[in-house]
Amino acid sequence: MIQPVGNFNINFKGTPERAQDDDLGFREINKMFAARDRERQAQRAAAKSAQTNPTRVQKSQPKTTHKRDDRNNIRVISRTDEGDIIEFSTRSRAPQSRKKGKGNIILRAAIPSTIALGTLLAILNPLTDKPNEPTGAETTSSQIYTTSAPVEVSEEELISQAQQQVRKQEVKEAVDNIKKDPELSLHYYNMITTLQRMDNLLGDSTSVLEQILSEPWAQRTDIELLLPQIFYESSGLHYDENGTINTSSANCVGLMQISEDAQIDVNKRYFSDMPLDRQNPVDNIKLGIGLNQLLSEEYFGDDIFSVLCSYNAGAGNILKGNYLGSDIYANNILTCAKALKEHPEYTQMLLSGELDEYKDELLA
Repeated sequence: MIQPVGNFNINFKGTPERAQDDDLGFREINKMFAARDRERQAQRAAAKSAQTNPTRVQKSQPKTTHKRDDRNNIRVISRTDEGDIIEFSTRSRAPQSRKKGKGNIILRAAIPSTIALGTLLAILNPLTDKPNEPTGAETTSSQIYTTSAPVEVSEEELISQAQQQVRKQEVKEAVDNIKKDPELSLHYYNMITTLQRMDNLLGDSTSVLEQILSEPWAQRTDIELLLPQIFYESSGLHYDENGTINTSSANCVGLMQISEDAQIDVNKRYFSDMPLDRQNPVDNIKLGIGLNQLLSEEYFGDDIFSVLCSYNAGAGNILKGNYLGSDIYANNILTCAKALKEHPEYTQMLLSGELDEYKDELLA
């Protein structure tokens, strides 16, 4: 009898029941088994022939149409005799900019049967650059071969995708390690927040800061110290929620909270040819860096703790020993800067934006 299994028709014959001597002799039984063996041998021969002849097309070959949409994508729609539909598209570039092996593959499939799955694998088989290998299973009448053109994927693109997956795993492992230290988690959370707020104002704030620090007059300052100082001065906000420049009770403004007197002194020392405006966010950062350097050159040399204290409370007070809480301010900045420098691999992920999506996890 014929027993349906999925969309495959499988010939199935069981062992006949014992026949009565007077109804069917042993000779007739042997003929029945011999006929069954011949039928199975014929099926195996057909399967072997189909596997060694890739040009063979069975009844279930899908009818394929190609359409190009308004975005220059090629849509391929295949419909089999059993009614299964497979659709996929290849993103095609304009002819003048097309590069071999750069097509991206987008697959959408509605595959309700095993036949459709076989069709999809046959269509995508050229991507593997491997010949069809026999599986050992008998080939049935529903086996399908297709002559669909191969979609090329460059070796460089495959390597790039693999590298991205590896890098993403490295970032996730870094986040897990940061989370093990609550103090470290807080530092990186604050730095991510600062950079994201500055991105809203400056675009790629990391590039802006690195460009400023590459200028000869600013090379004594590093980004691991600058970022914590911006955070403890303004939390990365140059403007408040009303769009007004961020101003303290002492009339210090912007990302680095620059006073009018500090603007005059720094411009006179470093920018006399082209004075900077403390209300401009980029100029404000430059004025803050310049103020650190002026305090170092004038009063404290390489004593960065005293430089930061005088930035916060004024050089006169620090010289007199009146810290007015500026020692806490300086220690907070230096502690965060130390953590960033001790974990350069995490800090690089911070500056590249790779930690941004994990920010909330750091304080979970």
